[in-house]
Amino acid sequence: MDRLTEHEIEALREALDDIVPRAIFVTTRIDGETSVIALAENGTGIYVHGSANVQLGCGAAANSTVASAVDLTGSSLLNA
Repeated sequence: MDRLTEHEIEALREALDDIVPRAIFVTTRIDGETSVIALAENGTGIYVHGSANVQLGCGAAANSTVASAVDLTGSSLLNA
């Protein structure tokens, strides 16, 4: 499987805007439980907005150091 370069990813973001994620999600097991982690060095890793209702059924985290690493706006819900 070929990987995209950072330049190619930025070109896709410019062309497709919000469709191309700014974070990569991985699943892992933490204390025996499945979890989703957003790997984003900075900025928002998990963004839920509007009236979205996200039901993951597992833990969720972001490794970004900013206050909005996990950002819910509007009346959105994230059940993790």
